[in-house]
Amino acid sequence: MKKLILLLILLVVPFSAQAQVPFERAETDAGIIGLSITNFGTLGKPDVRNNPESGSSMRFPKSTGTEHLFEAGIWIGADVGGQIRLSSSSVTNPSGYARGARGFEFTSETIITRRSTDPNNEFFSVSAISEKDILTAFTDRRRSVNGTEIQGHDNPLYTDVKLESYNWGFPFTENFTILKYDITNNSDLHALPETWDSVYVGMYADLVVRNVNSATETGGAFFNKNGVGFMDSLNTMYAFDAGSPDDPSINTYGAVSIIGAEYRNSFFHPDNPDTLDGKFTETGFNVPDLGPSYWLFSAGAGAFTAPANDNDRYDRMAQQFPYKDNEQNLREDGQSGNGNYISFISMGPFPQVEPGETITVYFVFSAALKPDQFQGQPGKSVDNEDSRVNMVSTINSANSVFRGEDKNKNGVLDPGEDTDGNGELTR
Repeated sequence: MKKLILLLILLVVPFSAQAQVPFERAETDAGIIGLSITNFGTLGKPDVRNNPESGSSMRFPKSTGTEHLFEAGIWIGADVGGQIRLSSSSVTNPSGYARGARGFEFTSETIITRRSTDPNNEFFSVSAISEKDILTAFTDRRRSVNGTEIQGHDNPLYTDVKLESYNWGFPFTENFTILKYDITNNSDLHALPETWDSVYVGMYADLVVRNVNSATETGGAFFNKNGVGFMDSLNTMYAFDAGSPDDPSINTYGAVSIIGAEYRNSFFHPDNPDTLDGKFTETGFNVPDLGPSYWLFSAGAGAFTAPANDNDRYDRMAQQFPYKDNEQNLREDGQSGNGNYISFISMGPFPQVEPGETITVYFVFSAALKPDQFQGQPGKSVDNEDSRVNMVSTINSANSVFRGEDKNKNGVLDPGEDTDGNGELTR
């Protein structure tokens, strides 16, 4: 009998070790922005238009039906032995995430867990960063999802990604979440060890700003009223409702920013002042590029043609998009129902990522009201410095929270910055 039990254990344990963690979804709720996060690497809730009561996608304020996102997800691209490889957690798809669908190439590694700095919270932890942390992990190494083959996922990077979302409920933090992505080259664990060269990291985002409670339009008409733009000084892409008939509605902005990256003990980001005096190039690092890209959901041409394969997607990260040439169209096309744009932001290249090495990239998802004078139907189409003032303030707050003691943004604890006296740079 004991031998039979032992045999059953030997058979069951390997199977359990290989069993995949099921799809899970959580929602930020520390403040007044509700961003949906999954353990498959996708952000947003694609069915929110048809099922608004089942939870938020990227809702702000949470007490309204004003959504800002269909779906988003990270892209990681690299040259591996002369071959371009790119793994994506979300791509353009009318239904959003679907098991085994092309471009949805990450699968869960863990369930979603929570932490809190609040001693009275059930998830209190001394390792928590914010009032309400959301943590998960996912990988691109699998070729199938519970028996369903992932279409076109033939050349993984063998990357494991840890995602942490940081959230606070203070008045100056309540409308953004900071997303920390730890991206590890684990090719040495899952396959043959391979170095990643010329690595780019980006965020695909089908930003769309509509009130799902009052909108009567469906299909493409729901998505094509967008105005989109990019603020270079804040490394931020954004979207707004430029022309919908939604009434009542609140005029808001939804935005995605890249606020930092860590690479080989360096704050690897264009905002690092060391990039101005050559310190990056002295150590062999390039000054990273950071910028947006846009394409139409369908029927795009020229610069707005949707990327069709990994090489196209990598090019979207590695090549500069002609933003200034198209700025006006991007801002105004939604007024005539031609604004069904996909937004994308990326940075790189990270010169190399060796097997076992980790790079870290920080994003911010935020939303903000247009000021009172830009509310109502006449204010929908307005996009200027005055209408963006609350959004700019929000992103500045997120940057301030992220930098912590690093007042000069160089990633180093300089004299006079150690306010907590622990001898370390505290963010």
